[in-house]
Amino acid sequence: MGCGGLRVRASRPHNLIILRLDDGTTYSVDWISVTRLTSAGIIGAAKAAVVPGARVAVTGYLIRDAAELRKVAPKFKGVVNPNTVDARSLRRVDDSFIWAPPPSAYPPNCDRK
Repeated sequence: MGCGGLRVRASRPHNLIILRLDDGTTYSVDWISVTRLTSAGIIGAAKAAVVPGARVAVTGYLIRDAAELRKVAPKFKGVVNPNTVDARSLRRVDDSFIWAPPPSAYPPNCDRK
């Protein structure tokens, strides 16, 4: 996706990162939950590294549209921001922090079903 500055908001079920690319485009990054960061033993490192203004690189997938989301979550009634990214990895540009779940956590899903 590229890199840029960010704002962070811890929330449930996931953390939300607002990422501003160098060209000014903004994305909402749906990141791992505080609970999962804690259980992985990296909450302290994550809090120290992923702070407002930090430069990060995120790899992930653009969120599905509302109709696709309702196929897997029928009760979903929300509005989908098309500039939302489901994060699969995140790192500080200076490599002082790198997060990626084990491959088994996210099985391949090339057809987006």
